[in-house]
Amino acid sequence: MTEVTDYSEILSSICNEWDAAEDDIKVAEQVGHQVVFPSIKELRYGGRRIIDALNAVAAGEPTEKITAFFEDARFNCYRARHDAIDATIAIISVELHIKAKKIGYRAILKVYPEFSNLTRRLRATQEQISQSRADRSNREKIYSAVENAEFKDIVRMYRDFLDSEDIMRSMAQSDRFWRVMPIVVTSLILLASIAFNVAHYL
Repeated sequence: MTEVTDYSEILSSICNEWDAAEDDIKVAEQVGHQVVFPSIKELRYGGRRIIDALNAVAAGEPTEKITAFFEDARFNCYRARHDAIDATIAIISVELHIKAKKIGYRAILKVYPEFSNLTRRLRATQEQISQSRADRSNREKIYSAVENAEFKDIVRMYRDFLDSEDIMRSMAQSDRFWRVMPIVVTSLILLASIAFNVAHYL
């Protein structure tokens, strides 16, 4: 009779993938300050498949059916990771675009010179994610490469960027002040000159 221990290898693999998915989901939640519902749903489906597999083991179902349930659970973990990575990269991309427009590149680059490198790596990662949609058979391989090579570095760099945001904003305000000040001074001098000339002719 089939026992759960007969599936120890795939269960160990599922456990590792589940842990990796939870890790990526937590990163996505910390970056976006919201629950990544697509990832949570995938883990829910994965849990359902594990229950189905264990129930099939208890019922003495064929090995192929049980293995298929476990494989589905593993793929649910993959998809949960993919969704979490997608959400994180999308949030960082949008936030950087908004902050660049509000603060200005001049102040950003003065305080955080790595900004160009961050946006370049972010764009390269987005291209890899897009490629995974066209190459479904290698999707997990592509996401694993993204996760191992770029994902955590991009998150780290983004957090470094956020740590410097207050300084950037302060510098941007100072830059705006000194850009406006000559115009104000020139305008006051011009007005004073006009007033003097008007008074002279009266």
